[in-house]
Amino acid sequence: MKKLLFVCSLAGIFLLLPGCEDALDFDFKAVFNSNLSIDIQETKTDAYAFSATDTLNIEDDEDIQKHIDKLKEMEVTKVECTLTGIPEGAVIQQFNVEVLESGFQIILTDLTENHKFEMEVSDAMLDLLATYLFDNHQSVVAVSGTSSYAPMTLGVKLTWHTNITAGL
Repeated sequence: MKKLLFVCSLAGIFLLLPGCEDALDFDFKAVFNSNLSIDIQETKTDAYAFSATDTLNIEDDEDIQKHIDKLKEMEVTKVECTLTGIPEGAVIQQFNVEVLESGFQIILTDLTENHKFEMEVSDAMLDLLATYLFDNHQSVVAVSGTSSYAPMTLGVKLTWHTNITAGL
């Protein structure tokens, strides 16, 4: 009887060990910003092309940097975009945001005013981005498009909201 009790206790301890490891995990939110200042130059066409890149690096966040070897999960929950520098009457005819190598790409059309908005991104695309950043820690963000007006300086701020799980 004592042996049976000992075996059952031992089995219970082994079953609880993985649960104890999960109890040591903690969750936190991290926000990453990509800030681009894009000079749109006047050319001899009616659509003025522009492009710029920035590096999105999750290790720029202090909490992630401290726990980079213990990251367990990453979820990108939303992407916000703030546009500045669009003069009255001007139109950003096409606006593309791509996170190279991750499969993340958004194309917007006919943006006419300076404002902040949440980009409509599918959960599948957010998952692709989160997986890529979790595995590689950084990627290049490329913004491109065309404007109906030049010269101007288009300000683009992309805010990447994430939930992170890390172990202690």
